[in-house]
Amino acid sequence: MALSDNIRCRRTELKLSQEAVAERLGVSRQAVSKWETGQSEPSAEKLMELATLFEISLAELIDPQGVKQVQNEAEKRVHHTKMRVGRSAGYILLYIGYSGFSGFFSQNAGLAAYYWLVIALIGIVLLLFTSLELFKKRRLQKGQCLLGVLLLFAILWLPRIFPFEAAGLPFFVGSVCTALLIAALDILYWRKVWKS
Repeated sequence: MALSDNIRCRRTELKLSQEAVAERLGVSRQAVSKWETGQSEPSAEKLMELATLFEISLAELIDPQGVKQVQNEAEKRVHHTKMRVGRSAGYILLYIGYSGFSGFFSQNAGLAAYYWLVIALIGIVLLLFTSLELFKKRRLQKGQCLLGVLLLFAILWLPRIFPFEAAGLPFFVGSVCTALLIAALDILYWRKVWKS
């Protein structure tokens, strides 16, 4: 949108007449009319006053599409970062909740087991939400499926199949494997879909 069109559109949005704008800026109504028809352009000082009067930044007055494009890119980066963090947090909450529910942290008695289960369910909800977003952007690749299956294996079964008797060692190995697989998925796949 040209500067002249932007001045006219913003003035009409605010329901101001050309006379009202001219009076507030200390210019004639004809000067405002010439700005709106593109016959002349306001001085730098008048541009600043117009931006203040229209309650927008000078950049929005001069190049509204450029400002919107920058804002859209920034919003997209924030959204992508939220998706990547949400995906990682979903796996971590699933891992912690399932491990706690399985008794790796303590012997669960009564309601304590259900608290761990709620944490695991929150992780599952995050994973479902981010999966829907992920599948909108890109189809799954074989490597991504394989890493995802390995990650679920590391979360659900790896600590149980280790023959170590030392307390905490199976959980530690499962935690390290889970962290490495989450990092691999993020670096190889999620960053390509959700660029930040």
